[in-house]
Amino acid sequence: GLRVIWAIADIFNALMAIPNLIGLILLSGVVARETKHYCARLKNGEFNR
Repeated sequence: GLRVIWAIADIFNALMAIPNLIGLILLSGVVARETKHYCARLKNGEFNR
């Protein structure tokens, strides 16, 4: 009945997290590098007009 439908919905919601976690892991190095680069440019005043 309704419990089965909710269980299936919960399972599919949990399965949607898997590609997101893979993406986070694969992009974590890129994000760290770009953040470090941005902070260095900000500190050097490259964004001041």
